[in-house]
Amino acid sequence: MKRSEILAPAGNLDILKQVVNAGADAVYFGGDLFGARAFAKNFSIEDAREGIRYAHMHGADAYLTVNTLLKNKEIEQHLYEYLKSYYESGLDAFIVQDMAVFQMIRTYFPEIDVHASTQMTVASSLGAKLLEDLGATRVVTSREMSLAEIKRIKETTNLEIETFVHGALCVCYSGDCLMSSILGGRSGNRGRCAQPCRLPYDVYDETCQIKTGGKYVLSPKDSCGILDLKEMLESGVYSFKIEGRMKSSNYAANVTAIYRRVMDEILEGRDPNKLGEDFYQELLDLGNRNGFTDLYFHKQNGKELMSLTSPSHENTGVDLPEFAEEKISLSAEFMAHVGQPMNLSLKTKEGDLAYVEGPVVEAASKNPADEADVMKRLRKTGGTQYVIEEIAVDLQGDVFLPVKALNQLRRDALEQMSEILDLDTKERTADIPEEKRAHQKNRRIDHPNTMVTVSTWEQLEVVSQYEWVDYVGIRHNLYLEKPEMIRAFSKNHPSILMLPDVFRKKAEDRFNMVFEPEDLERFSMFMAASYDGLYYLLSKGVAKDKIQLDHRIYTFSNYALDAFRKQGYQHFTAPYELNQQELRYRENWDSTFIVYSYIPLMVMANCTHKNFEGCDKKLRKLSLEDRYQKRFPVRNDCSICMNTIYNTIPYEVISRPEVKDLGFGSLRLDFTIEDGKEIHRVMKAYEQAMIEGRAVTFPVDATRGHFKRGVE
Repeated sequence: MKRSEILAPAGNLDILKQVVNAGADAVYFGGDLFGARAFAKNFSIEDAREGIRYAHMHGADAYLTVNTLLKNKEIEQHLYEYLKSYYESGLDAFIVQDMAVFQMIRTYFPEIDVHASTQMTVASSLGAKLLEDLGATRVVTSREMSLAEIKRIKETTNLEIETFVHGALCVCYSGDCLMSSILGGRSGNRGRCAQPCRLPYDVYDETCQIKTGGKYVLSPKDSCGILDLKEMLESGVYSFKIEGRMKSSNYAANVTAIYRRVMDEILEGRDPNKLGEDFYQELLDLGNRNGFTDLYFHKQNGKELMSLTSPSHENTGVDLPEFAEEKISLSAEFMAHVGQPMNLSLKTKEGDLAYVEGPVVEAASKNPADEADVMKRLRKTGGTQYVIEEIAVDLQGDVFLPVKALNQLRRDALEQMSEILDLDTKERTADIPEEKRAHQKNRRIDHPNTMVTVSTWEQLEVVSQYEWVDYVGIRHNLYLEKPEMIRAFSKNHPSILMLPDVFRKKAEDRFNMVFEPEDLERFSMFMAASYDGLYYLLSKGVAKDKIQLDHRIYTFSNYALDAFRKQGYQHFTAPYELNQQELRYRENWDSTFIVYSYIPLMVMANCTHKNFEGCDKKLRKLSLEDRYQKRFPVRNDCSICMNTIYNTIPYEVISRPEVKDLGFGSLRLDFTIEDGKEIHRVMKAYEQAMIEGRAVTFPVDATRGHFKRGVE
């Protein structure tokens, strides 16, 4: 078994072959549907079959990215046949984000591995354990995770760990970014990110602009772990993933070759540092953003992570040679005895054996075959991927060996060897799926429950004045700051304790200091926004019927809802990216619909306040101004070291009477950065529209988000 895996990107079939020739242990690529790089030149099924076959011939694995969120129609019309075609082509694993896809693979293709994509935002050992229990074989860690956090996954699970070692970084936790989607309709969760993080922004506090040293305050440098490989391996990383399915073959193959060289030094017990340092400049020449960073492997955040003065991926124009195909080495044994069938056996260094027989050998009347001529004929492997290095020839007597027969024998043996080395593609079959479900429009619910979620003490005070509120959702920062006050509040108000959007080790430690067994009964419900947070609640004994999945645990489709329902969960939150028509056919009776919020566009480990003002553990009201003079509020959460960027104006569908036609069991007002006066205005509008049934004009400038347009 391999001790490690160099995992290389393949934007097309030629690049796949190049990175395999350069030494990749595995490749990942996108098909013509459902991949997180919708604008890459993705693989047709014909290309994929050839690529998978090529990888297997050279001892490499092949993985398909199916790491986007899917809608009902996409699942019904395409998903099963799509997965089946790649599965039967010999694929080694699917890389997955959507729980509906996860569940379908586990149900109908149980033999194949499922890798939990970095889009699932697994940022601690907790989420990794949850996904392992569901049947994942590998977790692709969030790029923000430190080596210490990765090591904890290794210590607490049996999962393979895949970590990005080189290439572009997202400033937002992958899977938690809605910025491209909300601002331009191109969803990162659907593989169409427009990269608003690479645009210029000015940073402002309440009074003036802050000096930053550059305008690209959301644009991270590229990651480079060439000097961290040994420590990563010791921390439990198995697969070292190179980012770059949109990059050239020159980039992908040469980066792969460099990491191959340095990893081999480690595996052979030598010190890799000198070699890594030698290759560092070559990696810079191949492409970088104002240099490289390996900050996340060692620290939570820092200004040195950011490129600041340029967002572009630059290279020096270095043009390195392409990598010739590495031939598969074979040894051969040929036997020809008069009166018996001639035969040829081929053997790989790993012991794979092919054996074929030809026609019965006749005695030569003149010019008998000679050993040197036979060897010359058998070595002619032509344009195949094989080279015959050693040949043993056993000729008994004067034998007649027709050239045509020798050539055919060689071709048959090589073809059999190809079948042996690619055996999985010949035997796989898949179960037949159940009949497609019929989707009914939701029935109107005139009196849904009302949930109001708060982030500040002022908000909590204002909201508690409205008797028609059924549940008050209390964010983690209030609970961690003054747990006894929150417990006292929950005695008189049905309350939901909300966990952070990202639940890393720091959040786990903070909650462990505060959480009491009695809290299981003090709160009416608990809300998880990540797989890490979800497993934490389960580990504390919270029953599944008391857990609500927030909008970031995505339930785009009825099939995703079914997958979670089968696990025992009963309360969900609709995602922001579905439009009214798509929501109409989503089963909503056990879900909450957010009807007001400042939409959180990004959740970041990066801290704008720390980067440009210093870390003083204080809440700061900053904003990012774009090139259109629109300002995006940024809130730092020092309780768990997390930052959130919000949209410039609030989202609201309170004023839309058709909301009740969507059949949601509850509606939610989500307060984050508002002051008391703003909350009163929103609460009054909601009361008039949703409680009293009156037509209202929303009191402030707002957006309806994706309620009308949706995402592609």
